[in-house]
Amino acid sequence: ASGYIAFTQGALPPNQSLSTLFLNNHDAFEALINDQKLNRDIRPEADQRLAPISQAISKAINSAESEGEQLLAALDVGLKTGHQQLARRVVAYHEAGHAIVPAILRPSVAVTKVTITAKDDADGMTSYDPNSPYWDTSQTKSILEANLATVLAGRAAQRIKFGNDEIDAGASSDIESATAQAWRGVALFGLDEELGPVNIDVVAKLQGHGNGWIFDLSQRRVHALLNAAAEKAEQVLRANWNQVEIVVEELLSRQTVNELQFADGSRYPPMSVVAVIRQPSRSSHGCQSRPP
Repeated sequence: ASGYIAFTQGALPPNQSLSTLFLNNHDAFEALINDQKLNRDIRPEADQRLAPISQAISKAINSAESEGEQLLAALDVGLKTGHQQLARRVVAYHEAGHAIVPAILRPSVAVTKVTITAKDDADGMTSYDPNSPYWDTSQTKSILEANLATVLAGRAAQRIKFGNDEIDAGASSDIESATAQAWRGVALFGLDEELGPVNIDVVAKLQGHGNGWIFDLSQRRVHALLNAAAEKAEQVLRANWNQVEIVVEELLSRQTVNELQFADGSRYPPMSVVAVIRQPSRSSHGCQSRPP
């Protein structure tokens, strides 16, 4: 990390291999700097950890080839750590999204735990109160929309923080869950105004196939519903991004934040800060322990 800081400030001798390494792994080194809370000023009086290391790197660059190879090997170790820290940050933003959005859209369901500790096939998880009466409520369109936005909130948080090009396949299970819920709401439960009170499964059985305009319309309406839910999740997150950052920093520090930690201070959403979390204006468009 110190070598990367020295490189960005032009404090290292020219070296093509190092330049390529640093430029191609910018995000990983930035994650490592954030994790180690390094000062970007390489002067000795600014951060005593950095200046000696940057000097040693400069010496190695100008030394024999074998020492240069040792330097690259050492940087590879740091780079691996940086990629691990970057992956943790991605998971933290993802899970923070799952915590913040339902605090707005379905506040009656408490968030009981948020973790970035990997378990089974999941890199992290956000859990909700399984005993909330919310789960026994007959599904309406507004409930469906809130649930879909909650499921897609992790991906939305990643998109806001890291950009569209950095969206990864980590949200595939969320997308699968959201698509299944949207299809049931539109094609089976009659919750879409344009399609109306039609059960597509029954239509398919009666006509002996699943083709035709009504199936095409069902797919288009599911697609529109999912896009609207993703946009809604992003709107809520952007309006409350400071709360997302609070949850992320706590997760990176503690790994897991439970219900008591959420409730015991105004810093933690969703229980005690719902009053200060803002819903987007009316003009806006508009991983869990128990599936919504």
